[in-house]
Amino acid sequence: MLNLPTTPSTPDPLTNEVSEDVSIDSGRNLILSPDESGIYDLLQIGAGNTLTEFGQSIGGTLDSAAEDCTTGIAMAADEFSDEIYITDLTQAAFTAGSPGTWTALGSSSTLMMRL
Repeated sequence: MLNLPTTPSTPDPLTNEVSEDVSIDSGRNLILSPDESGIYDLLQIGAGNTLTEFGQSIGGTLDSAAEDCTTGIAMAADEFSDEIYITDLTQAAFTAGSPGTWTALGSSSTLMMRL
C-alpha cells in the first residue's frame, strides 16, 4: 500500500536542470541527474529525505542516467552524438558548496556500431 503525505513538502530548488531520465541508487542514497547543459548532478538523499546537490561539468548535451548499482558504475548519454560518459561512483568525492561539486574517475567513450 502506498501512503502519500496529506501535506506535501516544499520542493527542493536545484541550481542545475533536472535530467529527462534520472536514476536512483538507493544503496548509496543518490539520485543521478545528467542535464542538457553538460552538468552531471548527483543529489544526496539525507535524513528526512533532504537533498544536497553536487554537480560536475562533463560537457555535451547529457540526457539519460543509468547505473549498475552493485558496482557503482554510472553513465550518461550525450544526446546528439555517439558518446557516453562513464564514471565510478564508489570513488566519488563530494565537496560542499551551493551547489557542491563531486569528482570521481570517469571518461567519455565513443560507441561503435557493428553491422
